[in-house]
Amino acid sequence: MNALLTVDFLAKRYGYLPSKILESGTTMDLFVAETAVGYENWLAKNPKQGSTLGSDYSTEQLQNMINAVRSKGATDEG
Repeated sequence: MNALLTVDFLAKRYGYLPSKILESGTTMDLFVAETAVGYENWLAKNPKQGSTLGSDYSTEQLQNMINAVRSKGATDEG
């Protein structure tokens, strides 16, 4: 992505002046911006897939995954 367009995108997204982005922005900001643009473009081209992301799991399966992670964290701490 053109550097000036990236700065403009970041400024619009976060409500900062471009000079503030240039002053305090990091490479992580650039990485996130480019990833966000790519994902938004993908969603625009694949609206049906974007609306069903994550629907392969039931609520019960997701809750079981959360419980498994929580119980693993409890055993690691104790």
